[in-house]
Formats: sequence, C-alpha cells, structure tokens
Amino acid sequence: MKRIALLALAITIVCGVATAQSRTQKFTEHFEQPQQNVRYEVPIAERYTSAVVSVNGVEVASQVDNIPGVGRVVAFEWDAVEGRNTIKISCGKGAQKEYPRKVWAQMYYKNKDKSLRKIDFVEEGADTMYNRLHHHGPAFENSEVAYRLYFDKKQTVDIYGKRHRGLEIANTMWYPTEEHLAAGAGDDVLRVSGTVGVGTLKGWDAKKGKATHIDKFSRRVARIIADGPVRTVVEMSVEGWNYCGDTLSLQSVYTLWGSSRECSVRHTLGGEWSDKTFCTGV
Repeated sequence: MKRIALLALAITIVCGVATAQSRTQKFTEHFEQPQQNVRYEVPIAERYTSAVVSVNGVEVASQVDNIPGVGRVVAFEWDAVEGRNTIKISCGKGAQKEYPRKVWAQMYYKNKDKSLRKIDFVEEGADTMYNRLHHHGPAFENSEVAYRLYFDKKQTVDIYGKRHRGLEIANTMWYPTEEHLAAGAGDDVLRVSGTVGVGTLKGWDAKKGKATHIDKFSRRVARIIADGPVRTVVEMSVEGWNYCGDTLSLQSVYTLWGSSRECSVRHTLGGEWSDKTFCTGV
C-alpha cells in the first residue's frame, strides 16, 4: 500500500513522536518560542481505552482513537510555552474522561417513516445510498467550519461556512431554515456539483481534460472513526475501483481538530497505481 498526502485547505501537522506502551509515559519537548495549538498523536498499547494527559502539570483535553493504518493513539493539543514542556500520559482500561466538546461529527440514515437514525458506519456495492442518507453522507465540524463528504461516485468534499463561532450542524442539520439564518447560523457556501472538491482524490481523463468519478467499484464505505472532543476522524474508502484497466483501492481519512478550520486528508492507494494520473482540488 502507498500513501499520498493531499491538501484539504491545509495539511494539519501532527508533531507527536513518543510512544506510551506502558501505563504511564512521561517525556519532554523543547520549543524555541511559545506556540499555540500544538497537536500530538501518541501511539499507546491496544489494551488501553482511556488516557489522562497533562502538560506542565495542567490537565488538557484528550481522546483515544483507533486509526486505520496507525493503530490506537491518544490525541491532544495544547499551547506550548517557550523552553521545556513536560507531557505526562496516564493510560487506563475504563471509559475515557469527558471534556468540553470542540468538534462534532454526524451521519444519519433516512428511515421509511422519514425519521432519521444516527449511524457511524454505512457501506454499499452500488450507488444506492446517496439519497438514503441525510445530507448525503457524513458531516463534521469545529467552531469555525463544517465539511460533508458525498457518499456516491463523486466522494466530493463540500464546505459549510459560519458567521459566528460555535457548533451548529446538529441543530441546522446542514440545511439551515430562514429562522436559523436570521439567528446567525452559517450555510453551505459552495455548489460543488461535478467539480473535484477541496482535498478530494479523483481520476483524471487527459483527453477530455477533466476529473473522473469513481463509478466502477465493488464496495464503498463511510465511517465516523472519532467524534471528539478534541478532533473528528472520518473515513471514506473504496474497494475494487476499476481505473485505467487496473483494480485499485482507495482509503481517505479526514481529520479536523478543534482549534483550526484546516482539515487534513490522508489518501492511501492500493494496487498498480504508480503509472496513473490523479487529481485533487484546492
């Protein structure tokens, strides 16, 4: 498997390099000057399901995630001081401690009675689920911006802009009413239609000079891997993608931290892809 890191507005840099295979891990990092919103993703043993993190003796919000291709990690961010910063991670096997939510992720299935059922996983073998999902796929946000991913052959990233800081798509459900807008809610700010979309990976038709959708495949999956409180992680993956005479797989993992509108995406391609051309949107 090969990985291609592509831009979704901007790449989010994850700085952590230490591991916490033991129950308690302590390490230090040195900064030449103060730095805000330092983001760490530290691997921990699979047996641990919770963690408490402190930096310079002050507890900071954290979460434990199980990331495809990475494994179990504890994720946290903090404002670094100049000089030495001491990080302590205490792992456990119980439920993760709750912290104020900085992010939110959602995906809803439309029931036959038109009610909505919140889900975190969906799959299909043909383009049949697009209109069965409210806002057509998973959506996620922090206080500055929201994104949604189309669960169909396009797999395009769409953007929801905000007029005021705060979490709101659980209320507006991506489609704000006139009342929501009058109260200061944000809205979908782009018409993506058949475009590539920011950060989306697609094929490329050189003769026609345009992007191609993933319309021939065997299995498509959308999954909310992590839903805060520090960051959201959402996966979109495709198996059996028939592209330029070969069968490929594509896994796209979108990560949005609570402190920035920048969303990072890691695309992992499988199969004979190195001699082929792909494209993305910026």
